[in-house]
Amino acid sequence: MIQRCLVILAWFSFFSCQKKLENHAFTDSFELEVVDSTLVIEQDFFLNGQVEVKLIGDSLIAVSSFKSLAISFFRVDGTEYGHISSREFPEAPFSPSSFDVTEFPVLHVLEHRRGTIHKFNVEQKSFIETKKLNLPEGKAPKFINSKFKVLPNGYLVELHSILFSASDPEYYRKCGNLIYIFDNDGEVLDSFLEYPDEYQVNKGSILPNTYLVSNSFGNSINFSFPHEKKIKSFDLTNLEQNPKILHIPNSKYFDFALREADGIITMEERMAGVASPPLNDYFLSIHETKKQLLIQTWMYNKEVEDSREFLTHLITYDRLEGKWMELDVPRKLFELGSLAGIERDTLYFFEGFTINHDHKFIRRAVLKPLKKKTDLQ
Repeated sequence: MIQRCLVILAWFSFFSCQKKLENHAFTDSFELEVVDSTLVIEQDFFLNGQVEVKLIGDSLIAVSSFKSLAISFFRVDGTEYGHISSREFPEAPFSPSSFDVTEFPVLHVLEHRRGTIHKFNVEQKSFIETKKLNLPEGKAPKFINSKFKVLPNGYLVELHSILFSASDPEYYRKCGNLIYIFDNDGEVLDSFLEYPDEYQVNKGSILPNTYLVSNSFGNSINFSFPHEKKIKSFDLTNLEQNPKILHIPNSKYFDFALREADGIITMEERMAGVASPPLNDYFLSIHETKKQLLIQTWMYNKEVEDSREFLTHLITYDRLEGKWMELDVPRKLFELGSLAGIERDTLYFFEGFTINHDHKFIRRAVLKPLKKKTDLQ
């Protein structure tokens, strides 16, 4: 009980003083020690690439792919558990914009093309039902990485504008609310959360990307646009209440500046290689435990001009100590993988990008205090 009160006091005291700290940089770092790296063995179904990865307890990792149009499930020892693929269910075809496994073995898949939510049982490998969302005019789930959560009496879904290209600066100004709450019949109950000013003021093209990250923990749900340098925490039981806000300090490695092109660059120009907006760092995912918040980043190697070597590092906030920290040295993203989740202080990464090789790996890691020079003597 005492520890719980300390957590609550530390959490609220942090919110009260964050405005004073928002321009400060991280003062402490930590090390990431990879404990083991396990080869994933795919015998029944080969998943081509990865998009979202999610840890289920401490035994399974779920991975989606828009290339394979499937969600695969792997045990943490690297063996297959099962999969749900679009081609096996003609009554419920899908291209997975996102998925939810909070009721596992029940799997909910958000389908972007038809605005539907398909429900499957993974253990029985069976289709249960489809819910059709009554989408607002001009809105639809994103092709990949729409924020999606199954609620006790409905669904939370990220919708974007289909009237503008993401290469058009008007896209960020005209999207309006991004997060919609639907009831169990697919009717809209509420909506909130627009793109912040950092994205709306630009006159040139921004490189289209998944800039919004989210996670839920208990009755709260967090949203973060990295270039706003904030984490907004909403109460799922009272979404009309103003969110609590965490301000993220400056980083030695992550660039919070949002860069834009000198003008508008069309998708056709990008595909033809004629021009492209500048690269931006962004967040890959955000995770939460009773002790901490943890963010995994995506960064490009700024030390090499025109580099396409992508890096990642971690940012943490310790609730009890009210302290922000970051990883001491960034890692190569395609060698570490995407963070699927945290269980009992162990971080689970899934590396299945199939960029440098055809193999997939599950890596377990732990965070350790950075060794000081005096400790090495």
